[in-house]
Amino acid sequence: GGAAGHALVAGVLEHFFPKAVDVPSVTTSSNLQHLTGLYVPTRAPQTTLQKLTQLFMPLYRPISVKNPEPGVLELTFPSNPTAPSRWLEIEPNVFQRDDGKDTLVIKNDNLFLDSVAPKGFVHLNGFQQLFHQLWFPLACLIILIAATILTRVVLRSQAHAYGFWLTLVTTILALVFVVGLVVFLLTGIGELAYGNVPLLITVILAIPLLLIPLTLGEAVFTLLPQAGGTALMRSSTALVTLATLALLAWLHYWNLLGWRF
Repeated sequence: GGAAGHALVAGVLEHFFPKAVDVPSVTTSSNLQHLTGLYVPTRAPQTTLQKLTQLFMPLYRPISVKNPEPGVLELTFPSNPTAPSRWLEIEPNVFQRDDGKDTLVIKNDNLFLDSVAPKGFVHLNGFQQLFHQLWFPLACLIILIAATILTRVVLRSQAHAYGFWLTLVTTILALVFVVGLVVFLLTGIGELAYGNVPLLITVILAIPLLLIPLTLGEAVFTLLPQAGGTALMRSSTALVTLATLALLAWLHYWNLLGWRF
């Protein structure tokens, strides 16, 4: 009896029948669509060849942020894609998980998750998302192959074949590089994740450097009529030049121009 008895009873009730967690109330009905998208961990490699590991390692895969209803964000983590969590806005740009445990802040395309292990993330734009990164080099290759065939068709018996040979060599090198890169991603990406650089990727990284002078040659052939060839042939060479420049930009994004280990 007495105070000791009441304390014992209160302790038992608290243990077996804990109080419900106070769920924070939504303080705004604003549209949060501008905060949605994919966010990649800031600790993911950005300036070296190891950036390629973002394509395969769950540790570096982005989290998905959606806005299912006003004032609420829904986060899906790659470690548990079938169980999204709900976050309620308690202040502008500040959210709390619906169980009241963790806090989330999103501002200026940066996301900070204050949990047991605090983490930072940065927003990915549309081009940076995985789907676009996979089809983009494939589209460049298709354009290169189609333009090479077109150049050969319009060449026929012309005396000036510089455009065709530039196009052919560029397309072959680009094709060899992409095939070699796919083989490396399927067989050697694990070594790269641990800091080891396989010989295959070291060798094929020389190919993009060869594409640069070839692209300059294609640009000269396209812009100077005295270089030879009809307007249609120079147009097809210009298409190859644009596709190669786009491919080089993609390679630069993934740190594949030069040996950036």
